[in-house]
Amino acid sequence: AIRQFQRSLKIRPDFVAAHVKLGSEFASRGKAAEAATHYRAALRHDPDRVDVMNDLAWILATDSAAKLRDGANAVRLAVRARDLTHSGEPAIFDTLAAAYAEMGRFSDAVSAAEKAIALYAAAGRNESGRQTSIRRDRYRSGQPWWEHPQRSVTPITPSPPVTPSSAR
Repeated sequence: AIRQFQRSLKIRPDFVAAHVKLGSEFASRGKAAEAATHYRAALRHDPDRVDVMNDLAWILATDSAAKLRDGANAVRLAVRARDLTHSGEPAIFDTLAAAYAEMGRFSDAVSAAEKAIALYAAAGRNESGRQTSIRRDRYRSGQPWWEHPQRSVTPITPSPPVTPSSAR
């Protein structure tokens, strides 16, 4: 699959779906830097892709490699994703919590994690809520959440792009 998508991008470098699929594939294989490169490319061509914003923000907030983490950009992306979804997706609050923690904003991280936990519970996504609770407890102790290659929570479901007029 990776080779096919890479071939597609040689023909059409602005093929957003190929960048998203490559980003997801690299992320699932523990290649966060490569995933981030493709997520950034996807956002250059489709800046309102909430799922991509969330996945890139997660990498920037939680990757175990310090050179890849960028808490400020993770917060910026997660806040934008939250605003575009009108605050209804728990995974975005989970990511926002991790981004705040990376910035050392632990009380904000705890608040965002608690919002995620409540939204997960309301959606019946108990395992995701349990995982977020573990992270929240870490934020309470003044520590960010860094993880090795693969994300441990359920990613958000891709949504159609939000146009500026429909975002209001």
